[in-house]
Amino acid sequence: DENMKETDEKIMRAVRPAMKQFGKRAILIKLSSPGIKQGVLYSEYLKWQKGTLPKSYAVFKAPSWVWNTILPKDEFLEEWELDQDGFDTEYRANFVESLSNYIQPEFIDMAIVKGRVFAAPEPKNSQVVYRAAIDAAFKKDHFTFSVVGHFENRIKQYVLRGWEGSKKKPIKAKEVAEFVSQIVKQFGIDEVEADQFSFEPLREIFSQYGVTLKERPFTLTFKKQIYSNLKRLIHSQQIDLLDHEKLPKELKELVVEVTGSGQIRIGHPPGGSDDYSHATAISAFSAVESAGQMGY
Repeated sequence: DENMKETDEKIMRAVRPAMKQFGKRAILIKLSSPGIKQGVLYSEYLKWQKGTLPKSYAVFKAPSWVWNTILPKDEFLEEWELDQDGFDTEYRANFVESLSNYIQPEFIDMAIVKGRVFAAPEPKNSQVVYRAAIDAAFKKDHFTFSVVGHFENRIKQYVLRGWEGSKKKPIKAKEVAEFVSQIVKQFGIDEVEADQFSFEPLREIFSQYGVTLKERPFTLTFKKQIYSNLKRLIHSQQIDLLDHEKLPKELKELVVEVTGSGQIRIGHPPGGSDDYSHATAISAFSAVESAGQMGY
C-alpha cells in the first residue's frame, strides 16, 4: 500500500527474525510478477544467479505458460498483440529497466477520432451509460472536464474541455461549474467525479449550480487503476477519443517511475502535464466500472 512507510527490504528485515521461533517449520513464500530491476525479488534473483543465496532459499523464475498449463496458447498470443511491453513482465516474467512509454503512441493515434471535438448525446432510447469527471486546478495547471459514455462494450468520449489560469488571473470555479451544469443536464448525468483537491469548497460551489460532486481520493493505487483501464481500452481499440490538441500529447508522454518505497507512479515527465488525460482516465474508469466490466 502506498501509504505504508516501510519498504519491502525493511519488512523482510522484520519478518526473518520473527520466523526463527518456528525453527525448521517456518517457510516464507514471495510470489509476484517481475517488475523494475530493484527491490527484494530482484536482489535475491541476482544472488541466486551468482550462487550467493543461503542454501535454504529456492528461486523459481519462469513464464506464465510454464506455471499455468491450463490456459491455451491463443490467450497468451492475444495478450502479446495488445501490449508487448506489459507482456514482457506479466507473462514472460522478465525484469525490465523501466516502464516508460506507458501507452504505445500508435494506438493512441488510432483511438483519436480525427476532426471530432464534441459529440452530442445519443438518442434517448439508446442504452448509453454516461459518466463525467473533473481534474481541478486554479493557477498553473488546467482545470479539465470530461464526459464519456459506455455502450455495447465500447467507450466514447463526448466532451473534453479545459480552463487555464495564472497567478494574476486564477480560474473561476463558478464559471466552470456553470458550464459543467449545462453539459450534465444535456447528458442526464447525476454526479461528477473529482479528486480530493479542494473538494469541499468545490462541492459547495458546484452544488449551487445543481451539480453533485463525488469524491474519488487520488492515491497511487487509484491512479494505477484508472490508467491501466485506459491503457487496456486504447490498446484493444475499445475507446473513441475526441480530437483535442493536448490529449494525445499528454497520453504519449505518460511515464512510469518507482518511488522510494517501491511503489509505481504513473504521470507526466518533468515540465509536462496530465490534466486532460486525468479527466479522461477517471471518466472512462467510472463508465467501465458502472457497467461491471473492469478488466485491468
